[in-house]
Amino acid sequence: MPLAPPRPLRPTFVAEHTCVTLPVPGPGGLLLVNGQLVPRAGNVHTTPFIEAWSGTEVSVNVHDWVGRLHFTSTDGQVDEAVHVFPAKLAPEPETAFAALRRMVDRLPDLTDRLSYPTGLVPVTGGLQGQPLQLADVEQVALEAWRLTRAWHRAPRWTQGAPRRVVRGGGVPDRVDWPLTLDHWGRGGFPDHVARDLPHLTLPEGLRHLRDLWGAVAASADGLRGGEALAARARAALGGLPELARTGPAEQGQGPTSRAARALLDRLERVRRQATDLPLGHVRIPDLYEVWVQATVLHALGATDGTFEQSSQGLYVGTFRGPGVTVTLNPRLGFRGVGQSQQHLMPDLLAVFSTGDALIADVKYRPLDRLPTEQAREVNRQLLAYMGLAHAATGLVLWPAPLKEPFREEPLPGGRARLLRLRCHPLDPPGTLAAAFRALNLPGVS
Repeated sequence: MPLAPPRPLRPTFVAEHTCVTLPVPGPGGLLLVNGQLVPRAGNVHTTPFIEAWSGTEVSVNVHDWVGRLHFTSTDGQVDEAVHVFPAKLAPEPETAFAALRRMVDRLPDLTDRLSYPTGLVPVTGGLQGQPLQLADVEQVALEAWRLTRAWHRAPRWTQGAPRRVVRGGGVPDRVDWPLTLDHWGRGGFPDHVARDLPHLTLPEGLRHLRDLWGAVAASADGLRGGEALAARARAALGGLPELARTGPAEQGQGPTSRAARALLDRLERVRRQATDLPLGHVRIPDLYEVWVQATVLHALGATDGTFEQSSQGLYVGTFRGPGVTVTLNPRLGFRGVGQSQQHLMPDLLAVFSTGDALIADVKYRPLDRLPTEQAREVNRQLLAYMGLAHAATGLVLWPAPLKEPFREEPLPGGRARLLRLRCHPLDPPGTLAAAFRALNLPGVS
C-alpha cells in the first residue's frame, strides 16, 4: 500500500481574495487547483485565477474559495497546498476556520428542519476536518511502550561517594575521620569532611518518558473508545519512578530521551493537524448566503414550505410560519414606464399577516470598509427592493467581525428604515431572533 506523503508541520494560511506565489510549471505544463485548471485573469467570477506570470513565478488569486487548495501542475513541477481562511468572518485563521466549522455543522440541522432536499445544500462534505484518530495515538503508545520496556531493562548502577566539607558538626551521612582530622590540623575545626552515601542512578530518559505517557493519556481521553488506552497510559506512567528519584544524572541528552522527545513531537504534530482545518474547498459567498437564509427562516419561525434550485443555481422557495410568509430569492417583476418587464431579486422577502413586509439581502462583504460609491450602490439596491415590495424595513445581513452597536435611523418621512445587521456563525443560537425582536417586527415574539 503506498504511503501518504508527510503533512507539513504547520499549514500555510492565506486570506481569501489574496494571492499565492507558486513556481512556474515547465514548458507545456498546466497549473491546477484541486484538480481544476487555473485560468488566467479575465471573465473569471467563480474560481481562483492567474494574476501574473513571470519567468520563474506565477501569482494566483485564490478568489472566494476557502478551505484547502492544493496546487499542482501536469508536469509535476508544482505541488503546494495552502489553507485559505474566510477573513471576513474573522481576521485570525484559527477563529475564521472555527466560524466556518460552526456554519457547516449547523447547516444540516437547519436544513433538515426546513425540508431542504439534501442535494440542494452546497457541497460541504469536502470541508470535513481532520479529527484526531485513535489509531494515531495507539501507534505512538505502542512505540512508547517498547521504549519504556527497554528503559526498565536498562542496567542501574551506583554513583560514587564524593567528599564534601560540611560546616559545623551536623553531618547527614558518614564522616571521613582521617580526612576530618587532617582538615582540623589545617585549621578547619570544627568542620567535618563527609563522604556521601552511594545512591542508585536510574537510566536516562525518565523525565521525557513521563511527559510522553502523560501526553498519550491526555490525547486518548478525548477520543471515542480511548478510555482503555488512557487507562493503560496512566498505568505505564504510574509504573515509572517519580522524578525526585532520578538524581543529578538526568540530563535528557541520551538515546532514550531523544527517542521519547521524537515520539512526543510526533504526537503533538498529529494533534496540531487534527484541527477544524478543512480537507476540501467551498465558495464562501454561496455557503454564507444559504446559511443566513436558513437562519433567518428559523428566527422568523417560517419552517413549513418547499425548496428548490433555480436554473441560475439560486435557492428559491416559500416557507410559512405563524403570521409570516417568507420567499427566498423572489423575482419581483414590474413594467413601469418602459415596454419590457424588469425584474429585481432580493435574497429574502418576508410578508407578515399584518401586511407589513421585510426585505433582507445577504452581503458577504466588509460593509464597514466599503468605498463610498459601493456603499451607496448597496443602499440604492435595497431601496429599490423595498419600494417594489412596499417593505417598511430593509436589512443588509453581513458577517461583521465584531459586534457593532444597533443603529436604527428611520428614512426620511419616518415610514421606513434601512439598516445593517450582523449575522455571524460564532454568535450564540437565537441571536438573530433577538435582533428581530428588538426591531419590533410584527409577529416576532
